[in-house]
Amino acid sequence: MKKIIALVAILIAIVVMNSNNAYSQSSDSSVCFSKTTYTIKVNCTKTIKESITSCNFGRFDNNINDKNFPSGVKLTDSIVEMSARLVSFNCKWIPYDKVAIEMNKVGYRPATLRELLAFAEKYSRLSRVQKKFIILAFGSCCYGLILNYPAVPGLHFDGGMRQLDLYCDDMEFNWSTVVFSFLAVQK
Repeated sequence: MKKIIALVAILIAIVVMNSNNAYSQSSDSSVCFSKTTYTIKVNCTKTIKESITSCNFGRFDNNINDKNFPSGVKLTDSIVEMSARLVSFNCKWIPYDKVAIEMNKVGYRPATLRELLAFAEKYSRLSRVQKKFIILAFGSCCYGLILNYPAVPGLHFDGGMRQLDLYCDDMEFNWSTVVFSFLAVQK
């Protein structure tokens, strides 16, 4: 029994060390930016529906579409390349403006739905990360779909498949119930 307890303690220590190595602390100790920078290419010629189809999700929320999440820009014949990082916060609750402020301090901003979909398409094999975190795109928000609260799109892995869902951003949401990470793109 003592050997099993010691083995469990060693495994927990390894998991904690590995998870700490994947992120670096900002000057605010509650904010962690991933050390990995992801290069994504946003295809501005695709609709949201086409981008979702390219990602091969096992399941996705049908409310995530061009009507509910308009890009605000006309589709062009261009592909925009950008750098992205994952950001997490070591606290139970954090308001949206704090997420944006912390990202801004290091030259990043919250990712949009199109950027999240570009990330999901290119890094489809990051299921390990998507099993550990729900990755949110706070740069896109739709009102009135979930109890009249703002909703933001997020990637996660559940039931053996990658999924794209909506998450409520009601400013009273307790982030401690689920582990979230936010996709940030360089300005």
